[in-house]
Amino acid sequence: MPVSILVKHNLAMPLDDAVLLLSRKLFCVLSNNLLLVESFEGADGSNVRIVVKEKDDDVIEAILKVVSDVENELGVVGLIFPDIVTQDEIRRLS
Repeated sequence: MPVSILVKHNLAMPLDDAVLLLSRKLFCVLSNNLLLVESFEGADGSNVRIVVKEKDDDVIEAILKVVSDVENELGVVGLIFPDIVTQDEIRRLS
């Protein structure tokens, strides 16, 4: 699977490190179900969008566990507010 990292500004913020580590860990956990991890500013306060092919309770629980693990590892609990969506949900919002 192709992997790309698009840097829109200098990586200097704690969220940037968290998104990079989160991406790596989610890729290991979700493998072929993971489509995209990106920082963004959601209207609801979310700051990381995680796009998956299929979303169910198990997928959401796995993502939230990884988010918690990353925050604990980096010592930044409460930094990541994920928006977990599928491609179809994004299309409907557009």
